[in-house]
Amino acid sequence: MPNYETSFHNATRTLKQRLEAIEAALEARELRRAAKLQRKILRSSGTVLCALAKTRSDRTYRHWTRIERPSDGELLSMSETLNMFEQTHHNVTIHSEPKVDGYREICAFNFQDTALQRVAKIALLPFAKQEILDWQYGGRGGRNRAASDLKNEMDGGQYSWRVSADIQSFYPSLSHQDLVRKLNLPRRVIESHVLSSAYRGRMVVGGNMRSPSNVLHGEQEVRDRCGVLQGSACSPLVADVFLSERLRQVARGHSLDCRAFCYVDDFVFLLKSYDDAQCLIKALLDVFTDAPARPLTFKYLEAKPLNQEFRFLGYDFIPQSGGVAVDIPLDKVAGQENHVMELAKGRRQSRGVRSGRVNDNPIDAALKSARGWANSHSVSPQAEVIGRGWHSALEAVQRGTGVDQAFEEYAWQPLM
Repeated sequence: MPNYETSFHNATRTLKQRLEAIEAALEARELRRAAKLQRKILRSSGTVLCALAKTRSDRTYRHWTRIERPSDGELLSMSETLNMFEQTHHNVTIHSEPKVDGYREICAFNFQDTALQRVAKIALLPFAKQEILDWQYGGRGGRNRAASDLKNEMDGGQYSWRVSADIQSFYPSLSHQDLVRKLNLPRRVIESHVLSSAYRGRMVVGGNMRSPSNVLHGEQEVRDRCGVLQGSACSPLVADVFLSERLRQVARGHSLDCRAFCYVDDFVFLLKSYDDAQCLIKALLDVFTDAPARPLTFKYLEAKPLNQEFRFLGYDFIPQSGGVAVDIPLDKVAGQENHVMELAKGRRQSRGVRSGRVNDNPIDAALKSARGWANSHSVSPQAEVIGRGWHSALEAVQRGTGVDQAFEEYAWQPLM
């Protein structure tokens, strides 16, 4: 078997060269050459190896799925057998996650499927860079980057009003027809690794879904079908590409001095006056809800003074005299702390333990959960303090202290 380190180094170098060649071809408007290079990326076992390695090192993914870390040899073997164009029947679990106004369906994929979704994201990224705007963070940057940039801009003190918006049922509303036409990916890849559908009230994905291959032939049954996998590694980038043209129309429709922060379908715009905020709201309504073709509905669209507290991407932004504080809502902290305590007591098992993929003892499972949560909320200084407190409490439990007593003594307590 070839050496893993050598294979990974060669794969990374080749992938970088091909991506640079695609960007050069797009700059020169050589679209056929760019598409040919993209096909090589999608069919290359080296690209799959890079995606597998990235998935293995992704702490957030390992936190949620509790996967065991595959060995170097297993990654090499998987990279030779996985094929982007052949694997269409996915091993997926669909979770209903509660939210303020109901539930959302989140897809949890296995290790191989997640890696193939990363391959699709890698191949789409050079084309998406031509489309998406600098202030769209879904496909590049992520939540923490968006929240951090928003905090820095608010600390500058140039703006006094904000417009906040969220699109109603965004992922289930994305049209298959529009996506097949707009995404610069082979249609078979889009159908297998991007789209989802609703059938008799259930989400259906990949090869289990009736194929939208005739989407360009005007068949009514297919044309009206909508849905993108929420939880897929490439979905945020797909959403950014889909929204980029509408957001560009909003930007062209006014000459306001504003700063925008968009993570998929969650928007915050900073402006200098109330009149500017109302003008922007009108532009958003004109482009999104009043559009004759496939309108999107806002769950909320509001203008508020920037000196008022607000929530964005799961963080509370609290204006203060010296700038803005980014806090994690107490109900989220309490919910996660309760989850960590239940894991430590052995009353709850991680998904990995239940499925037999890992053999963590209760304390190890609780430590992993606490560490993963702190890493995923790192934009707030609170996260490190809270995570450190949970870690100290769990170390005390290992020394023989009761779980309730340890958390009462060591866990972070909010100032009331």
